[in-house]
Amino acid sequence: MTSDWKGLLAVFCMFVFLPAAYAQATNDYQLAAGDTIRIVVYQNPDLTLDTRISENGTITYPLVGSLSIGGLAIAVAAQ
Repeated sequence: MTSDWKGLLAVFCMFVFLPAAYAQATNDYQLAAGDTIRIVVYQNPDLTLDTRISENGTITYPLVGSLSIGGLAIAVAAQ
């Protein structure tokens, strides 16, 4: 079952809501504690999640667990 969810992670589209115009214009922005992200799974609206990156750089996604994305570029985290 875990490998099925890892496959779904590969198709996540991540949109980061950041105040800086630069951060919205580029995928080079590095995610940090306090940033808010939205995870959308293609053709699975029930799995959509709005979450904030914790102080230790992690998020928790149901059925997957804790994911460390702090310090990653947006494009890398989306992969």
